[in-house]
Amino acid sequence: MEYPVLILIGAIAGFFSSLLGIGGGFIIVPVFFLMGIKASIAGASSLAITSMIALVSSINYQKRGNFNKKAAIHIVSGALPGGVAGIITVHILNTTNLLKSFMLVGFLALVVIMLTRMLYDVIWEKKAIKERTQSIAIGVSIGFFASFVSVIMGVGGGFAYMPSLLYVYGIPIQAAAGTSLFIIFFVNSISTIENIFLNHTVRLLYVALPFAGSLLGIKAAHKTNISSQLKKFLFAAILFIIFAENLTALIF
Repeated sequence: MEYPVLILIGAIAGFFSSLLGIGGGFIIVPVFFLMGIKASIAGASSLAITSMIALVSSINYQKRGNFNKKAAIHIVSGALPGGVAGIITVHILNTTNLLKSFMLVGFLALVVIMLTRMLYDVIWEKKAIKERTQSIAIGVSIGFFASFVSVIMGVGGGFAYMPSLLYVYGIPIQAAAGTSLFIIFFVNSISTIENIFLNHTVRLLYVALPFAGSLLGIKAAHKTNISSQLKKFLFAAILFIIFAENLTALIF
């Protein structure tokens, strides 16, 4: 019974990850927990899966010209030191509960802002997005913040990459998704290598089957034709789900 479940969650994660330019960890990790998989193995295996999903999906987007190289380089440059800072912070505090409480307040503010802006786009905004040139400092700051919060809260960085690419850089949603997925692949791959060779927390079975299922989800996503407004609405809804997951984990 375990094998079909692993393939199914991979397909669902692959679909939403590829469609919206986010990581699929918010789907994979809770199911792993329900299956009784240890947290360290669940998290590490999820990172490996989302890395491969992001790679395949970003290649598909790049083939269609939906990729912004400059924004990707800027954000990745900040994401790497941000992840290191997050790890150091967790070790110094010894517990992340207090820090998570503050982060959740900030994350809730982000959810409210993004929901408001995206709903505004869906209901009223009719103008095309105008792409803007941003300094490397802006991109590095975005990457640092997203990666830092990701480590502390255990969520993927896509929740910050996509809104930043859309509203800070003004990149159209298709190109934003392709760029976000490339960043997720790059950042998650480094953590995955560490988990494989240093922590030994990646399990082949829990990676191979979901990834196989994700290929079906990715294929379905690239055949799905929905409006940019609906994509924004779905992204905002998932952003709220991620917040709810972390709030529940903190309280209970």
